[in-house]
Amino acid sequence: MKYSWVIAAMIALLGSSSAFGQCSDYQLSITGTCPGSVTVFWGGAPPSSTQGLIIGNTTGSFTIPPGPCAGTVICIQGSVSLITPTFGTGPAGVGSVSGSVSAPACGRYLIAVTNFGTPCKVSNPVQIP
Repeated sequence: MKYSWVIAAMIALLGSSSAFGQCSDYQLSITGTCPGSVTVFWGGAPPSSTQGLIIGNTTGSFTIPPGPCAGTVICIQGSVSLITPTFGTGPAGVGSVSGSVSAPACGRYLIAVTNFGTPCKVSNPVQIP
């Protein structure tokens, strides 16, 4: 990938303290404080794809039920839900989204899913700070 060094540098700068496990096709990272403002970054995703963010209570294993990405196993579990809206990933497979996070989300886990088709790709799980 032409911009793989940018992705590697971004992940190194953000640190890996928020990443849990290596159950992924691409990398997700999060910065900020909770409650408050956070920015979610991803790199190495399929180029120009749709990105969905999923939240859950803990790491583990969950199989996505019927719908987009049905049957895909992700590495978070417990009250798993898709955060809407979805987001676009750029032509280099890199993207980010910023927003405000309320107290109930603090300490929960976030994972990204892309290519709402077959096969779906998943990121590593990260804990919301």
